[in-house]
Amino acid sequence: MEKETPKQQVLVPYDFSKAAENALVCAIELASLFKCEITVFHALNKKNIRLYADPDDAEKIVRNKLIALAKDIIENDHILVNVYVFRDEADIVVNKIYERINAIAMIAGLNPEKQPTHYFSPGSVVTDFRNLRIPIIVVHDILPRKSLFSGMILPLDFNRESKEKAAWVGHISTLNKTSVRILTRHYKDTYFAASLRNNLALVMKLYKNLNVDYRVVCEAGIKSDIDKYAVDYAWYNNGEMIVLMATKELAADDLLFGLKEKKIIANKYKLPIMLINPRDDLYLPCGC
Repeated sequence: MEKETPKQQVLVPYDFSKAAENALVCAIELASLFKCEITVFHALNKKNIRLYADPDDAEKIVRNKLIALAKDIIENDHILVNVYVFRDEADIVVNKIYERINAIAMIAGLNPEKQPTHYFSPGSVVTDFRNLRIPIIVVHDILPRKSLFSGMILPLDFNRESKEKAAWVGHISTLNKTSVRILTRHYKDTYFAASLRNNLALVMKLYKNLNVDYRVVCEAGIKSDIDKYAVDYAWYNNGEMIVLMATKELAADDLLFGLKEKKIIANKYKLPIMLINPRDDLYLPCGC
């Protein structure tokens, strides 16, 4: 007898911060869109377990708090919520369980200042989850200005991996009936320009097949990295979430100055970011 595949989940590591509360709000939106469940967990580690007078009772206290959260969501949003408490670091838990629970995405709450009780920093998001085969959606301690998935911004450049994120954006747009803005720039280098044209042609063909409402925006006058530019563009043009590919191959500059996605995740506008790790096989949830 074949083992039944668990129902798809939106995974939310919950550290009881404001950003974690917002991550759960966004998880409800994503779970509603994909008609799936939510898994919320709290990781009791060496630092946060000290907050409890009796460490042996900490697990019971935390579980009861999570059960109360789950009950509210089940009653108000009619979405099934699974709760877990682990004695480990949050990043270790995520990497261990996300495939086992059939997670389609992880939503991470990022607070303005990392405290010992907070799970994530911009650096930890981009370094601790490089092998994650699902998107990481980062939200901050303020909620998005509108629906998380309305007004997605897809920066597209000449890199081969750049077009990989387009499938996720197109899939969400199809389910949510929202438009996508494909953001590009001009390249003087003929090779880069040709590579961008090829990437754009493939994305446009995909979106035509998916019946996605999209618009191509070419910022011809800029010379900066299109992913970095997308942050300002999104803020001033009512974009809501920027979709990025994680850096595939680390260069010396990345090790010296840090990965560019770290700065984008920590953007001053606190815009949500969807970060997708490059992978050889394309994964998309069914959304059915």
